[in-house]
Amino acid sequence: MNPRPAVTLVGPKDGTWLSFNGIPVQILAHGTQTNGTYTLSRGTVPPDGGAPPHVHSFDEGFYIVRGELTFTAGHRVITARAGAFINIRGGTAHATRNATNSDVEVVVIAAPAGFDGFQQAVGEPAPGPDGPFPPAPADIRERMRQASAAFGIDMQPAAALFEAEPTITFRQPGEGERFACVGDVYTFLATSEHTGGRYAIWHALVYPGGGPPPHVHTREEEAFFILRGELAAYDHDQRVGAGPGSLIVLPKNSLHRFKNETEEPVEMLILIAPGGGEEMFRQFGRPWPTLDRPPLPDREEIARLIALAPDFGVELHLPAH
Repeated sequence: MNPRPAVTLVGPKDGTWLSFNGIPVQILAHGTQTNGTYTLSRGTVPPDGGAPPHVHSFDEGFYIVRGELTFTAGHRVITARAGAFINIRGGTAHATRNATNSDVEVVVIAAPAGFDGFQQAVGEPAPGPDGPFPPAPADIRERMRQASAAFGIDMQPAAALFEAEPTITFRQPGEGERFACVGDVYTFLATSEHTGGRYAIWHALVYPGGGPPPHVHTREEEAFFILRGELAAYDHDQRVGAGPGSLIVLPKNSLHRFKNETEEPVEMLILIAPGGGEEMFRQFGRPWPTLDRPPLPDREEIARLIALAPDFGVELHLPAH
């Protein structure tokens, strides 16, 4: 019998560091780590920095951690501030710009994976989080154009694409369907229907003592990006502690659980790829209009979870009574 895959912790200073179009970028999860379902990176966009007009075949999601970023998608212009999320469907022309006087920190999801290859093909390697990060070379646009086709990217989108209605999902901070699940609060940012099934992502507020029982996802890759607080994640009985800026990569078929073992709430993003498994939380959780702490799960909620889990390819490893 093959051993179960291991859970991986990528710390705030780990991963692959690049200067990508002059922007410091940290690739936290490569497609080789996610069965090609997604890649996830974190970037710091300086004032007047951003991405030039382009269009690609994959979905791209942006969560604003700090600052304010302006998106032009089709004929719409959207300003996203800290806590906002936008998913841009493949085929929608877009560009980004930091029009403020402060750096913007953003987490970027590309699904399926491949964008990480483009970032490495075009970017300049950096030794770590402290750089140095070389400025964009004078021929960066030409380098991007030459490399782009191999990764499903068009760096010269037709002007008509910026006159069209974009296919996007945009959430202001705090917006989205919200559910109480096993004593925690999940706010959906983008679900399978928004991403063509490629991924789903939600904001999780895990209160002290909160977290699910040990379980296995047999259908999707999963990841947790920590925004605030300290989370304990368990791979079988092996514990890893993750703080802000860390990513926990949970491969399909890994046996894992997580718990908030501190006295303060933990905020994190939960990503699954492909999407679809989020529907389980809709069905066993309860609609929850606020971010207030919900009561601990009762027997009825636990019974719904046990009954639903097999339908979503989730194996629960509950303690024997």
